[in-house]
Amino acid sequence: MWVMTVIAGAIDVLLIATFLAFVITFLKNGFARTIYKIGKTWLSVVCSMMLGPWVSKLLQDLFLRRVITNGIYSALDNLVQNNANDYNLQQLFENLPESFTTLIGNYGVSFEALEHEFGSATQATPAILQTIAERLATPCIDITSSIIGHVVGFIVPLLFFGWLNLKIKRTRNTFFRVIDRISGLFAGVAVGYVAVVAISVALQTIFQIIVAFDMNNPVVIVYERSWVFRFFSNFDTIAAFKKVLQGLLG
Repeated sequence: MWVMTVIAGAIDVLLIATFLAFVITFLKNGFARTIYKIGKTWLSVVCSMMLGPWVSKLLQDLFLRRVITNGIYSALDNLVQNNANDYNLQQLFENLPESFTTLIGNYGVSFEALEHEFGSATQATPAILQTIAERLATPCIDITSSIIGHVVGFIVPLLFFGWLNLKIKRTRNTFFRVIDRISGLFAGVAVGYVAVVAISVALQTIFQIIVAFDMNNPVVIVYERSWVFRFFSNFDTIAAFKKVLQGLLG
């Protein structure tokens, strides 16, 4: 089973190389620039998820809800004005342009439900048209504002990190550079550790699935003959972190 021993050694080397790569990268470039190079996109995604809903609601309150609702109301009202005074809701739904119904339908609007609720009305009064316009507009507003909000929430942090990286590259403050390198070292150790643990857990899960279907599979030997992989697979990071905190806090 020398092949399995070689694989076990290769996995250990991979884990050690991954850890050292993060430590060296953070130490060489400093914390701030490494975060920008490696994490600018992911940080922007996180910011987008956090800021997106807030920006979305802001856009709705500022203009989107009013603009979209008024636009749909005008489209419905024009259909009514171009027909007889006793134009009813059933005719209104029947004569809506197919492109419009398809577009609104893609946003999750059920025209069958609207027809069931309003189709029996004898006249398309402004109040009813306004209610229908609001019903039609709501999913459009939610989806449109959500898309715009998340895009804005992504682009703004990305531009900010670019500006921050430019400022860091131009700084000549020795103290800042030293602090940046030291913080980079600690961050590299932390990120490298997390990466190694993640890889170890993923490999352990794969091995467990393989063994579950075939208990005689030789992958068990890989686990038994590895050192680094076996250590990180069995090490309880959370429990160790709690003990460190308890020791620091007394």
